[in-house]
Amino acid sequence: QNRSTAARVVAPAVRALANARVEYSTNLVGKVNHLRFRIETVTSIPTLGGLLIRGPAGFVFPDSCQPGPVSGGEHLSLPHGMSCSFQAADSGEARLHLMVGSSSLPSGLYEFEVAGFNPVQASANRDGEATSCGWTHCWTFHSMKDMQLALASPELDARITTPGFAIKGRMYDAGLVALDDATRVATGRNDKPLQENRLTFRFQLLQDMSESGTLSLRG
Repeated sequence: QNRSTAARVVAPAVRALANARVEYSTNLVGKVNHLRFRIETVTSIPTLGGLLIRGPAGFVFPDSCQPGPVSGGEHLSLPHGMSCSFQAADSGEARLHLMVGSSSLPSGLYEFEVAGFNPVQASANRDGEATSCGWTHCWTFHSMKDMQLALASPELDARITTPGFAIKGRMYDAGLVALDDATRVATGRNDKPLQENRLTFRFQLLQDMSESGTLSLRG
């Protein structure tokens, strides 16, 4: 169509939480885990408001948790005045309450860490489930106007859900294979600094694997 005039208007941001993500330092059963949370808010959160994070049953955090900063990146850090508390719902669902202090929390992309304990039972995390995130385990973020009202509080931005992760049992045994000198030369083992090295690993599982997955090594 022919237009005699045209104009472009910048639309306001949709009032919905975005870019949610939950990462972990370990997914072994019952272990201390430094969970890293990322969330982007659109609406600033006033005093006594805050973030409510709901996680899978079995996660446990200190009653008075302490969110820590995450280095690197272009994200913001939570201010020191924010309080953090943990509550387990009757269903076992984990709930982290992060309340804004004397100053409001500006909108933006935030990342922070909270230390807690993984569930004591192993559990898979499967895609295609009839859950809010489409996986077995989900984490849900809420931006609340009044944290004292908990889930009854008006939500400043629409909530968002992101997939969680599987909880695994520890391997029976794993490590580097001890090699004699002849085998080290034959396999290309070279432990000298800044040299290419070929490592030989061994591991033994507690039980047979019945489904495909990824073996991850951390050095």
